[in-house]
Amino acid sequence: MAQTADQSNNIHLTYSAIAWDKPIHGKLFIQKDGEYTPLNLNASNRTTKRYYTGPNPLIFYGKSSNPDGTTQFKPIAEATIPKGVKQALLIFMDEPEETSSTGNQYKVITLDDSESVFPRNSYRFMNWTGEKVAGKLGDRVFSLTPRSTETVMAKESERNLLPFQLVELKDNTHSRIYSKTWHFQPNTRKLVILMPPQEGKMEKITTKIISDYISPAS
Repeated sequence: MAQTADQSNNIHLTYSAIAWDKPIHGKLFIQKDGEYTPLNLNASNRTTKRYYTGPNPLIFYGKSSNPDGTTQFKPIAEATIPKGVKQALLIFMDEPEETSSTGNQYKVITLDDSESVFPRNSYRFMNWTGEKVAGKLGDRVFSLTPRSTETVMAKESERNLLPFQLVELKDNTHSRIYSKTWHFQPNTRKLVILMPPQEGKMEKITTKIISDYISPAS
């Protein structure tokens, strides 16, 4: 009966993963039926989709050698999946030992990746700048409070060019912090993470864009 109860609490998930700022190769493993398989992550492209059935959170392992030469796998990251999420994007960030409350080497940010909240031909903006911002993508206007998210649909045009501008709203004033023309790619969705400027650089904002092509047949 206990086994049946445990299985009834399992989640069923489709996920892909990406490294935040540098590749993670040969350091992460996933476990299934007692077998450990490497999970190699790039910082520019998502992995292919993977399927998971099991307990929540997902546990990811690191490999080390014991003094006797045997191999040991121990947890180094975990991803907690919010209730109701069936498709997820997992973003792996380095977690320094001195700041980790869990002892894990990586912090995992879990995002709902379903097409119902993040459809093809859309841009999903996440505001990590700490300030309120407003943007205009093509003819679509939107605003973002700190830590908020906004999904903006883009429209295909003759040249598929999308002017994008971003302003910071602070102390009853606004200042332009980003202006560029983006190229619209049909059947692609893009996650755009907005962050504070990097020290020593002239840009007024840092952006990380994660693209995902969705086949027209899917």
